[in-house]
Amino acid sequence: QAEGRAKHVEGECVLVVQGRIAKIGARAECEKYLARRSVSQHCVVWDVGGRALLPGFVASHEHPMLDARRVGWVDVTVAACPNVQRCLEALQQAHNAAVHADPPSDGGTTQGGEREQWVVAFGFDDTLVEDQRDLLRADLDRVCPRLPCLVFHLSFHRAYFNTRAMQVCGVSDTERDPEGG
Repeated sequence: QAEGRAKHVEGECVLVVQGRIAKIGARAECEKYLARRSVSQHCVVWDVGGRALLPGFVASHEHPMLDARRVGWVDVTVAACPNVQRCLEALQQAHNAAVHADPPSDGGTTQGGEREQWVVAFGFDDTLVEDQRDLLRADLDRVCPRLPCLVFHLSFHRAYFNTRAMQVCGVSDTERDPEGG
């Protein structure tokens, strides 16, 4: 069993004392545990009818739909790309593979009736890479000259585009920032 991983435990009873799981096992074992500790008067019994009891999963700010789409995206997290140069190399490798793929895999877009493959990456964080800098459009243009490139920030609250992506999306250099940011 891997260190730090909880072992799989099954039982018909889960005993919670002061907000913490104290025992999992047969009901008789839990009742015996309670009797020894004189806390049974503070207990509530819930019968879950043979169903599974799972811990609560609390995630206050997640992006499950985006996470599901990440399959096949280039990993540019700091674990895979500790600096901007390594990130750009990973993007260039994906670009070159996509350019030579026939036909383009899914994720493409239609431009004038023609499918165009995108290079999509996730996980870049300017505050975590060794360089402590953002990606520049010129960086992305250099490593992805033919295909649109989109790199999502680790937070999913920011993204980086190359010139081709901006063209496909109809965004020009003369676009003004929207009112209010």
